[in-house]
Amino acid sequence: MTTLRKKTGPKPGFSREDVIRVALDIGIADFTLARIAKRLNVRTPALYRVITSRDDVLQECLERMVDDLDLDDLPPAWDEAIREFAKRLWNVMAKYPGLARVLQAIPGTGRPFSQRSMGAVRALVDGGLSREDAMLAADLIGNTVIFTRGVVEAMEARQALEEEEAAVYVVEGTEPLDDDPDADEPRTTAGIDVMRARYLDPDGGTLLGTAPDVDQIDAQLEWMDRKIDLVIDGLWGARTPEFLR
Repeated sequence: MTTLRKKTGPKPGFSREDVIRVALDIGIADFTLARIAKRLNVRTPALYRVITSRDDVLQECLERMVDDLDLDDLPPAWDEAIREFAKRLWNVMAKYPGLARVLQAIPGTGRPFSQRSMGAVRALVDGGLSREDAMLAADLIGNTVIFTRGVVEAMEARQALEEEEAAVYVVEGTEPLDDDPDADEPRTTAGIDVMRARYLDPDGGTLLGTAPDVDQIDAQLEWMDRKIDLVIDGLWGARTPEFLR
C-alpha cells in the first residue's frame, strides 16, 4: 500500500512575522496579499505557506494593534478614566492610519478592541459607576473616537490629494503657450488653476468642496471632546439624587 504524503516543498525564505510586518508597513486598510508578496519578492501563492488568508493577516494585525491600547492604569475617578480611555484609544488610531476605517467598514474587526475595552469598564466600575453605565460609557466613547478619527483621516487624505493636484502642472487643450503665441503645442495650466476652476461655483462665485484646513480638523477634535463631556455630564446627572436636581 502506498502512503500519500503532503508535498511540503522547500522552506520559504520568509516567515509569518515578515508577512505581518510588511502588512503593517503598507497599512491595515491598504494591504493586499499581492502587495505583500511584491515587497517580499515572492509570488502571491507562496504566502500561503505561512498564512491561511488575507483575513488571517488582518486579524493578526489587529491583535498587534490592540496590544498598544494599555488600560491597566487608568485614573481612579471614573470621569477622568473616561477621558484617559478616549485619549489612549485615539493615540492607537493615530498610530495606525486606516485602522478607524477598517473598524467601521468590516464587521467583526472591532472584537479585539471591544474585549480590551473591558479594562476601561472595570476601571469605571471601580470608580463608582454601575456595570451597565460603565459598559454604555465605554461603548459610546469607543464609537465616538473611532468615528471622529475616520472623519479626520478622510479630511487629511482629501487635503493631501488637493495639495498634490495643485502642485502638479496639468497639460490640457490645444491652445498655444502664453509665452509663445506662435508655438503649436498644448497649453500648460498650473494645477492650482485647474483646482480653482473645478470648485468654482459659476452662480455664486464660491468654492465648492474645497479641501479642509487645519481649523476644520481641529473643529472635529473639539466636537469629539464636547461629545465626551456630554457623556460624562449625563452620567453625573443620572447619579445625582432626584431631590438635588
